[in-house]
Amino acid sequence: MSAHVDMLVIELVRTSDPASGDYTLVNRVPVNGRFITLAVTYRGDVYFVLVLYPFFVIALVGML
Repeated sequence: MSAHVDMLVIELVRTSDPASGDYTLVNRVPVNGRFITLAVTYRGDVYFVLVLYPFFVIALVGML
């Protein structure tokens, strides 16, 4: 894994029941001198994507 990818992926959190396969992946990505936070949560067949930027929040929900 490259150093660039290591810097982007800052946390991988598993739920208390790892057998369920639920997970949350949080990335911090530098954009124009500011950091945006990307959070992807997968619960069963539904995934949630949350994008946090200094002045707005984008939330996406999708079915796999």
